[in-house]
Amino acid sequence: MSCRPWSGWRGRSRPSRKPLHRAAVFRLRTCRTWSLRRRPSCVPCESTAWCMCYWNRLPSTRWSLAKRTRRCPMTTEMSRVRKPSVAMWLSTFCCGLGQIYCGRVGRGLVMYSVTMLGFPLMAVIILLGSVPVVVAGLGGLILVLGTFNLWAAYDAKAIARSMAAIDYEPQEYNRPLVYGLMILTSFPYVLGLALFLRANAVEAFVLPTSSMAPSFIPGDRVLANKIGIATASFSHGDLVVFRNPQNRKQNYIKRIVGLPGETVEVKDGQLFINEQPLPRDPVPEGDQSPAMKADGKSAFYERHDDRKYTILTDAKGDAINFPKQTVLASTYFVMGDNRGLSLDSREFGPIPHPDIVGQV
Repeated sequence: MSCRPWSGWRGRSRPSRKPLHRAAVFRLRTCRTWSLRRRPSCVPCESTAWCMCYWNRLPSTRWSLAKRTRRCPMTTEMSRVRKPSVAMWLSTFCCGLGQIYCGRVGRGLVMYSVTMLGFPLMAVIILLGSVPVVVAGLGGLILVLGTFNLWAAYDAKAIARSMAAIDYEPQEYNRPLVYGLMILTSFPYVLGLALFLRANAVEAFVLPTSSMAPSFIPGDRVLANKIGIATASFSHGDLVVFRNPQNRKQNYIKRIVGLPGETVEVKDGQLFINEQPLPRDPVPEGDQSPAMKADGKSAFYERHDDRKYTILTDAKGDAINFPKQTVLASTYFVMGDNRGLSLDSREFGPIPHPDIVGQV
């Protein structure tokens, strides 16, 4: 390589730009390692190599140049390096994508397919299993898929490390657009699984009123179990979420007090089941919560079979009477724990089993 040094333009004619190699100029401008305002002290000749006879004398400039060159994403060497961290995170977000990033397409697609098959399998477990089977099945399946995903991320990182000394030639699928599309394809599965679980397994509800005080106060959140609700059998004291018979868009949460075939009656605020009053005892002063100490309220422990729960009564609630009524088959008589402020079966009658959304 030959070059001719120069010390400025004073008293000299401006040298021609023809000796500058086009590839060198493009690389200089793209990588931005050379400033357009500062010119080197030599003009590169027809060779593709760069003449650095002046720049190499400046340590700071030489370090900055080398540092910027390493960061440049336009160089061929950088584009062919498979980074272990990138491979690991790609397989973390989308199982098998890190392997595809390293050129192992078959291996990556197999891992991706195995993960995608896990979501339909979850749906089958929820639809066909009982509550214990669903809990055990979903727990085991989530554990297996999580372990498999972690192993896939580790495998992708190991493959990328093993390719450190290999001159990898990027393929057509080694594009950010392909990686992004594969990650996006997994989102509908996750979203669909979440909606499926909400519709058939468990759903969260927020209580906006105090009709179930003191058990629940406004703003409390509850989870309703929907697994096998169509064939479930209920007992006294169970809390259920059901559709409001007067407004099908609303969901109510109440306590079951009357089962099919039983007679229900309310006299002066006292609940009678099969013409027998339910025993209730006043809540001791030291055991009362702030919700039980509201003005005009009295807290009682009400017992029904082997269940005990707390109710609130007041003067207005004690004055409400409900005539004796027999609960029909496949229906349930429900009441709120805050007897004086609850809109329940005393108003709209027993609720049919198909209207029950889930059990709290």
